[in-house]
Amino acid sequence: MRRGRFEPIEDLDAAARERGLHILVLEAAFSGGTAALTSGVVLNAFALHLGASAAMIGLLASIPFLAQLLQLPAIGLVERWRARKKIAVVTSLIGRAMLALMALTAFWGGAIALWTFIAAQVVLAAFGAVGSCAWNSWIRDLALPGGRGLGSRSTWHVATLTASVCSCHVNLTAPRPLISA
Repeated sequence: MRRGRFEPIEDLDAAARERGLHILVLEAAFSGGTAALTSGVVLNAFALHLGASAAMIGLLASIPFLAQLLQLPAIGLVERWRARKKIAVVTSLIGRAMLALMALTAFWGGAIALWTFIAAQVVLAAFGAVGSCAWNSWIRDLALPGGRGLGSRSTWHVATLTASVCSCHVNLTAPRPLISA
């Protein structure tokens, strides 16, 4: 019987596991870079460009933290569906699609652009919180066979370095001042 693309693989051989860990390093680097370039000061500057008030900037800052509350029901979802890979991939695709929608708001005008931008940020954060529950469990099984962790791999160092380089680039190349007095 043919196994689907998102179906779990019971026993990975060493080569498949190493390939998966290599892809994990690349994904972590790209994910860290994307987060650095689409959050924080960049997100706030873009919102200000769209006409956000101080209250809206505060709302944008709180959305990722409030979305983390969705992890609790997401645990039940992951346990009930038993499809960690599928949940992680689908939620990532939907969440990342919101980045494209957020970029499109630069070409719109008025309040619709700003509220669409905020709604897209809510969807991005919500799907990220739900997907992270499935992703963490899935990656734990990939990276910890028999107690072996990612400490010997530089996965998290690569992700942190990429995010740091992207953040520094944004901070050094952003027009000054970002917020006019």
